[in-house]
Amino acid sequence: MTVLFLSISTIGPSLSRARGVRLHAERANWKLQTLEFCQKSTAPTYRFVRSPGGSDLASVLDFWKPDGCIVDCDAIIPIPPAWFGAIPVVYIDPGRADLGPSVPVVRSDGQAIARAAARELLLSGFREFAFVDMPGRPTPDWSRRRGDAFRGLVEDSGAQCAHRLSVAASAKNIAALRDALLDWLPTLPRPCGVFAANDIVGETVLAACGKLGLRVPDEMAVVAVDNLEIICENTQPTLSSVELDLVGAGAVAAAWLDERMRKPSSPVGATRLYGAAGVVRRGSTLFLRNGDRRVLRAVEYIRRHACDGAIPADVFREMGISRAMANRVFRRATGHTILDEILAVRLDRAKGLLARGTGIAAVSDQCGFGSLANFRLAFRRRVGTPVGAWTRTNRAT
Repeated sequence: MTVLFLSISTIGPSLSRARGVRLHAERANWKLQTLEFCQKSTAPTYRFVRSPGGSDLASVLDFWKPDGCIVDCDAIIPIPPAWFGAIPVVYIDPGRADLGPSVPVVRSDGQAIARAAARELLLSGFREFAFVDMPGRPTPDWSRRRGDAFRGLVEDSGAQCAHRLSVAASAKNIAALRDALLDWLPTLPRPCGVFAANDIVGETVLAACGKLGLRVPDEMAVVAVDNLEIICENTQPTLSSVELDLVGAGAVAAAWLDERMRKPSSPVGATRLYGAAGVVRRGSTLFLRNGDRRVLRAVEYIRRHACDGAIPADVFREMGISRAMANRVFRRATGHTILDEILAVRLDRAKGLLARGTGIAAVSDQCGFGSLANFRLAFRRRVGTPVGAWTRTNRAT
């Protein structure tokens, strides 16, 4: 069978979704072709980039003659289902578009995402929480679902989530969100845990906190969604974020398309969901009860530079104190050493890369271990199993 994976991008999150599709394609013996498309802003017209089959959908379908298609939309206006004719098609994250009950759609699970965020923020010990929606007229459905689920989960725990900010503005009008936050954040109780609908919103929340002089995470702990490193690693402080199971999204879509191609007459059924892979914890939720800012600076530095080969001596200099003092205050605040923290950050990233199919040697290089032997030794000592055995068990399928 020939299957087309049509995506608005061949990098970033789409790359992870494509991997999930490819893993299923290998098992199902599909001939899989990935094609990138873009939407012209002046009309609902779609153009394929670097496609040997042509730049329009009709030419692409005629050239490849696919048995099925997966459309990775990710908030862009999706290609209309009718344009595919009788070819089975499954959509991933089609934004606000209502494609109708007869069209298979794979979406993120707002309940699972909210659960991961709530769990992270409840660790702070705070009793007051708030949610910030993505701007929109109206509020995007996915944002509304995350906020509703978050409030229910927090209140089920006995805490309060009576605070929510929804801004009726274009999703591109982040300035409107920023201005609203500058008025709204000072009205929140302190301390307060804030769940932002996505990383763009989370970045804006942190910028507003900085402008207002609110201390993060002491007064405002913030967690967002998507774990886009270009955003999360470059805020002040760095932004904790729920990482979506994007490989799983591709796998769910591929399995559903397989069903549709094998049994075209079977009912489509309800929307299928994919969940969260967990929270990548950074400075915005690193709540230290002794409030030692030197430790916060150290953890931020390690988060940014551990995989670049940073060593404890680099962290001592960042903290501006002696080695003995640095180790003492760090252990008192976190319960472990600076070297432990460096290795934990490296291994967290390594496990994520390994689960996505990156080769062991490449992971060692990308995570700052210096040599493959050092990586294997550190992994076995800290994780408790050889890296190869762990990868075979935990690789995304």
